[in-house]
Amino acid sequence: MKYELGDYGTILFDCDGVLLNSNSLKTNAFYETAMRFGLEAAEMLKKHHLNNGGISRYDKFNWLLDKVKCKEKNRDAVLQELLVLYSKIVFDGLLNCEIVSDLHNLRKLTPKSSWMILSGSDQEELRRVLSYRGVLRLFDAGVFGSPENKINIIFRERQLLNISPRAIFFGDSRYDHEVACASKIDFVFISGWTEMVNWADYVQQNNIAYESSVERLFQ
Repeated sequence: MKYELGDYGTILFDCDGVLLNSNSLKTNAFYETAMRFGLEAAEMLKKHHLNNGGISRYDKFNWLLDKVKCKEKNRDAVLQELLVLYSKIVFDGLLNCEIVSDLHNLRKLTPKSSWMILSGSDQEELRRVLSYRGVLRLFDAGVFGSPENKINIIFRERQLLNISPRAIFFGDSRYDHEVACASKIDFVFISGWTEMVNWADYVQQNNIAYESSVERLFQ
């Protein structure tokens, strides 16, 4: 294999933009949800989202509420309303969007490695989506997401011995790379579905390995 993936005890995947072609779907959902506060807020959140790929929706909507100076007495209730609306908008799309082809056969190529998903998506929503898509069981080391952040998840799962000392992470954002570096995990940038602006410059400047798709990693 090009990246000798069988040498890794744990292979970690971001989901949106790596396993699912769902980035544009979620960008549109952030925009539509933020329209509650008007066009300017919607544009502002869309830009913030595109500049902060891989960060959880919880953090992004809290950022929005700070920016619009939300003065409603029960801010937590407003946050929950935004989260529910956002989830309703994206869920059907996640059930039907493009997914990495032949994922079951790719899994067979690394029989000695555990697979894990490390996502900014809502954890329970993501597990339901992957179950519906018939791939949840492929990720034997677990499927994890927000509201907990990726660095904290890695720390916890390492403490539980659920992540091998030799691990690799496939992501499509600056944040994913920063998480890998902070956690001392090898990293490959997946470019085919990313929405990261100037990603090519970023990977070149930081000497990051990259591929256009997960499938290419196994060739």
